Amino acid sequence: MDKFRHIKGIIFDYGGTIDTNGHYWGEVLWNAYCRLGIEVSYEQFWDAYVYGERTMGKMPLVKPEDDFYQTLLIKTKLEIGYLIEHGFLPDTGLVHSYPEKISSVCDRHVKEILSQACPVLEYLAAKYPLMLISNFYGNVKQVLTTYGIDHYFTHIIDSTLVNCRKPDPAIFYHAFEKLGLPADEILMIGDTLKNDIHPARSLGCKTIWVKPEINGDELDEADTTITNFATLQQIL
Repeated sequence: MDKFRHIKGIIFDYGGTIDTNGHYWGEVLWNAYCRLGIEVSYEQFWDAYVYGERTMGKMPLVKPEDDFYQTLLIKTKLEIGYLIEHGFLPDTGLVHSYPEKISSVCDRHVKEILSQACPVLEYLAAKYPLMLISNFYGNVKQVLTTYGIDHYFTHIIDSTLVNCRKPDPAIFYHAFEKLGLPADEILMIGDTLKNDIHPARSLGCKTIWVKPEINGDELDEADTTITNFATLQQIL
């Protein structure tokens, strides 16, 4: 596309963008609950999901050497523990096996998605320096390495390691400095408006929003909106 002809570097979000093809992680986990027949309502699950996210944000539960399966296991143990504590699930041996089952389902799902994303990353890495910024737990480099995709990125910024999270402009300026490029020569690709698209666009970057379903009134939120990560190979 002509609108991207001046682009010389690309910044990617990871979670919800590369690993799920634009699908929000809360929905990915909920689908795993449904697939496994875990009998809780969406509202109960959502409360547990929020509790898990907040707890992991406050406490250093994830170790730098943890891969994504181990990260999911920590997250889902918090969720199931919350659901048991609040009486939404019985405190039985079967229920205590749910975290391993949910984590396995989601880990396999990510591997399948990444098998489709790798050719796109390989194509783009041959044309541009690629960088990754993720609001993560200090182990995103280990996650990428375990999945065999770390080599596509010239730099990887994990919010926990730099003590700064998106949408703070500081983390974007850090990325610009690493790339050695001005904002107007950088493309930001992500799945959330708040953390990825809006802050990058406000700083002068071009943006591509990865979103499975597009509403007409959302088309102006980013320079381009796509419903499939693979589309990047056609437009860049």
